[in-house]
Amino acid sequence: MSASTVPPVIRVVLGCLLWIVPVAWGLYAAASQSAGATSVVQLFRQMGRWAGGATTQVQASCEVPMMLAANDPVFFTDASGRTLQVGKVRTAGGLLFDPAPARQAVLLLDEATIQQAFPAGFELHYYSTPTSLDWVATTLLPEERRAEITTILAREWQKHGPELTARMQPILQDAVGQMALAVESQLPMVLEQHRLQISKIADRYQEEVVKQKVVPLVRSQILPIIEREIRPVALDVGRELWDRVSLWSFTWRYLYDVSPLPERNAVKREFERFLAEEIRPAMETRVDDFVAATERIVRAVSQNREVREVIRESLHSSATDSQIRELTWSVFRDAFLTNPAVHQALQSSLSSADAQQAMRLAGIAFEPAVRDIGDAIFGNRDDGISAEFARVMRLQILLKDRRWLQVVPRTEPGGKSSDLVIRPGTDSRQFPLEFEGRQISPLTLPEPVQ
Repeated sequence: MSASTVPPVIRVVLGCLLWIVPVAWGLYAAASQSAGATSVVQLFRQMGRWAGGATTQVQASCEVPMMLAANDPVFFTDASGRTLQVGKVRTAGGLLFDPAPARQAVLLLDEATIQQAFPAGFELHYYSTPTSLDWVATTLLPEERRAEITTILAREWQKHGPELTARMQPILQDAVGQMALAVESQLPMVLEQHRLQISKIADRYQEEVVKQKVVPLVRSQILPIIEREIRPVALDVGRELWDRVSLWSFTWRYLYDVSPLPERNAVKREFERFLAEEIRPAMETRVDDFVAATERIVRAVSQNREVREVIRESLHSSATDSQIRELTWSVFRDAFLTNPAVHQALQSSLSSADAQQAMRLAGIAFEPAVRDIGDAIFGNRDDGISAEFARVMRLQILLKDRRWLQVVPRTEPGGKSSDLVIRPGTDSRQFPLEFEGRQISPLTLPEPVQ
């Protein structure tokens, strides 16, 4: 018998029974609790909330504009740490589902549940998920995943590393040598192109570092050390040479040179003889003394506190100088990264028959490791996509989980209970719900039919 053939009286009776049964059950439950009118009112209020969806429309405001969109979720974390969705954004000033900066928002909240947890009042904290590639990398490669990948690579390298190293080492050495020759051939031209920039930096450091720091340091610290260490050796050598020099020999030759005689340069020849026969042998016998004195000078200078401080400041200034960093990057880019000769050398080395054979063997040897790493990051057919990859896919592809509001206790007491405030969250959080992907993975193959 179809619904159209049911008599109207029977349909009315069935409809009344559908209403009378829950009402009678509610009255009985209320009477069994306290037999009072208050329990009945509360019970019917709860039934009304259940029938109406248990949500209340409220107005919320924030001091600064925040990106919100319809259906952005509102979460509540209970005492046990479980996170539940207790509401959503209904409108936020933009189009229906498009995010827009807003100071006012209309929310649908399970206000009774929230107020039961926060009787002193509550507010909302705003959070958003970063959309940068850095966040993607951090999400896909948490610490435990990086440790797993390291273990996989270490396992495979232990199996195939020595053989691949033996094959690739001569190829890489040849490639590096060819690229070094290409860089060396282009470096003078690159430096010439940056001559003006180098000259400006050198002039500035000549004034700021050399004249203001290095020269005073040499006068006050380094020269006294040199004098203290070299003076005894120099005095000994000077006394020995003075004993060997013949003043009479130099005197009469000088007089001969200034005389009107035709031959000249007698003093020069005598000095050259004295240098070769007297000074050089005396210095050669004192080489060890000068070397020892030089070592003491270097040691004393390197241990001097003021010298170390000036060197440290100069190195730090050079490392943090934006002009030096820009110059270094420009030279590296022009001489190496964009140098066609470097690219040609690398391509020639890696295109050889030995290199191609080595790379084929490396690909075959490490294919299981690559598959294991891919399964660890993205998931597999048996278990489905990983939770981290599911989070990234929902954010980047489905444009979900980008913004949410968190219910927290009110931080500023007072004010009207109806004044619901949205504040920016001060801590960094992930979207509070996890999506495993393993239970409903589209990659999972159906069970074979027996």
